[in-house]
Amino acid sequence: MGAAGARGVVLWVVGLAAGYGEGPAVRDATFSLAAGEVVGILGPNGAGKTSVFDCLSGTLRPRSGNIMLLGNDITKLPTHKRAALGLMRSYQNVRLYPSLTVRDAIAVALETRLKVKGSIAAGLWLPAARAEETRVVERVDVLLELLQLTKSADALVGSLSLGSRRLVDLACQLAARPKVLLLDEPTTGMAQSETESLGPLISRISKDLDCAVLIVEHNIQVLSSVADRLIAMNFGRVIADGLPSEVLNDPAVRAA
Repeated sequence: MGAAGARGVVLWVVGLAAGYGEGPAVRDATFSLAAGEVVGILGPNGAGKTSVFDCLSGTLRPRSGNIMLLGNDITKLPTHKRAALGLMRSYQNVRLYPSLTVRDAIAVALETRLKVKGSIAAGLWLPAARAEETRVVERVDVLLELLQLTKSADALVGSLSLGSRRLVDLACQLAARPKVLLLDEPTTGMAQSETESLGPLISRISKDLDCAVLIVEHNIQVLSSVADRLIAMNFGRVIADGLPSEVLNDPAVRAA
């Protein structure tokens, strides 16, 4: 791990195997992810892409292998402890409070990162609580601008299109300042214009926040335009890992 860490690797997956019931969904998968890098995972339905995400986020226990995050073995850690270490995930099913405004939804996501908590400090409006409140407002404004949600800041989440709700969900993930961000089919339900703007947005997130991004996405155009590297999977195995042009032209990938 020392050599890998020297190269800026933040996520290292070695010999990962997992499944549901008797059937294997992931077979001996090995790959890494560096800080500020965008990596896409592609493959046909049933290739094991979402199962890899489930293992990384802690919702599926691996049968074997190891997952290292920033030098920490997180293979057996629960989901919330992985999040505390800097690993965040979006889901295909967007889960947000529909009765909150966009601004409030992002502020709620920031709650877990506050240094000063508690109803007493807030109720008495102590200096530390006031300072935290100011930081939350400033951080929310930054995220609204980054995700191009400023015009929708005071709209109810439930009134937004699915594509816009996905952007709000992404803002909530970024509120936690992740070191590794897992995006599961982020373009699902997005309009063409939203899809076209997603690539540059992800590139900006990875570079500005020095955040490693791992994307599962069926839209090959989006993946090839934003990814520094592609990982191709089939039948639970990694069959190619390299530059987008190399992977997309790999005979085994084209056959899959």
